[in-house]
Amino acid sequence: MARAHVIGVRLAADEYARLTAAAAAGSARPGTLARRLIRAQLAAAPAPAAPAVRQAPAAAAPGDPLVQTVATRLTVAEYEDLRERAKAAGLAVAAFLRQLLRGLPPAPRRPLTRSAIVALNRVGNNLNQLTKLAHGGVLLPADLFAAVRAVHHEVRALREALEGEP
Repeated sequence: MARAHVIGVRLAADEYARLTAAAAAGSARPGTLARRLIRAQLAAAPAPAAPAVRQAPAAAAPGDPLVQTVATRLTVAEYEDLRERAKAAGLAVAAFLRQLLRGLPPAPRRPLTRSAIVALNRVGNNLNQLTKLAHGGVLLPADLFAAVRAVHHEVRALREALEGEP
């Protein structure tokens, strides 16, 4: 099969050093190792249906400059599969590959669940402000205080249900 797509991924200096060391240990070039990692991820299984708990990146901090570029070639089918997985995760292809190279396969995002969680966070923030006022000495009517406590409990339960949903 002809390789039709070239993908470049920029990495922080320490990530690039780790990639080149791993490639040298396997008698390969960084681009070859990157291609193997991409193919292994794509062949492992279909993209997961449920979002996984995200972990912090194994290497570079978010502010670290991306100074090294690794390029590799993919077949049309491999690239389309990669592009679809990146889109499902809500990431650009390069950001998706950076996560793969860091050992953190990105999980697909569900836009409706995400927007519901954002809305719940906003409600929760308002409830926390009211609770803070109440604890700070501002007198809230008893029925409002009870309603705030009940809504706060419901918001937490709904958020946990949304986050744990497959």
